[in-house]
Amino acid sequence: MSTNTVARAMVQDCFAVKETTKGTAVFPTAATHRIVTAGTAEINQQATFSDSEEIANSLDILDRFQDQMGAGSFSVPMYLRPSGTAGTAPMGDILLESLMGVGTKDGTVKYSFTQATTKPSFTLWIKKSHTVFFATGSCIESGTLNLTNQGGAKLDMSGGFMKMGWAGTDIANAAVTAKIVAVENAKLFTAGAYIQLGTDHNTNQGYRIASVDYDTNTLTMDDTITAASGVVVKGFLPTFTAVGEVLENKNTTITFDTVSKNLKSLNLSINSPVAWQTDEITISGYVTEYIEDRRSITSSIDVLFREQDLSYFYDATQNTQVDVIITIADGAGKTCTINLPYTELEVPNITTSSPTVSLSISGTSLGNLGEDSCSIVFT
Repeated sequence: MSTNTVARAMVQDCFAVKETTKGTAVFPTAATHRIVTAGTAEINQQATFSDSEEIANSLDILDRFQDQMGAGSFSVPMYLRPSGTAGTAPMGDILLESLMGVGTKDGTVKYSFTQATTKPSFTLWIKKSHTVFFATGSCIESGTLNLTNQGGAKLDMSGGFMKMGWAGTDIANAAVTAKIVAVENAKLFTAGAYIQLGTDHNTNQGYRIASVDYDTNTLTMDDTITAASGVVVKGFLPTFTAVGEVLENKNTTITFDTVSKNLKSLNLSINSPVAWQTDEITISGYVTEYIEDRRSITSSIDVLFREQDLSYFYDATQNTQVDVIITIADGAGKTCTINLPYTELEVPNITTSSPTVSLSISGTSLGNLGEDSCSIVFT
């Protein structure tokens, strides 16, 4: 008989894999696909409904209709984790590429994320205790980095996706000798998910569900499988060790026009939204397209008010641009540099917190020729 245990927050895993065709799921096959989240990853997709307009002699709403499914949403918090080897991708490289546009390997020197007018999609896989969820056609729309002198360099990523699927935990109702797996409750599974039967996980590859018959409670698999009746059937994700080591905030240096600055904190927000084409009538009943929209890169900087900082007030009134460079370094192969070459700072806000006075400065990072307002480089 199947179990019914409560999901535990500590049992979580996360993978992200670049898609070749937008919205077509790709299963993780390498350590670089794994993301160790710095907190809980969340994934949701809600259906909406329209009330019936038929007139009846009743104050009740007698019917409603499910609308075509809109885009889902997700959030993945993670620390910056360079690989440890210059020229190789850091952990979560597809998330950074989806945020920025392009990821480029430059030999054994660096791995760069630069801007483009199009952004790739990826399949997001999240294990929540007894269930594995996956989201196709995922795209990062926002990345926020909050730098202080404490903790790890944490990047909060969020975005949307086209379609969510899942594989839960159940048991086989009969012996499995071919491609048909009979379960107690087929509603715990969707096509495209991967499962294991007992300890059989197909050599860390899992078994893909081709289709689900919810009337007969059967799963049709891509592969022929042999398993005993009563064996546990559950969602599967592979076992890999994530790449790299976490960068620490205390190893951060920040320069304005090559001059090193002592800051209390810096919050950087990279917003790169997409417009989900929810108005299209699609065969699948889900969103099948997104279009990249205008990005916005802003920062919030807190500094102790020193005598020379008064120049920020004048510069702000003159639209003076500052080349801001943020470097978080722990040696060769363990360095991340964020370049904001055309940043305009606004007039500071003065705040007093005895015994000191501080300035809070907002900034906007502009482009020059276009697609050059920000770059993220690992060396």
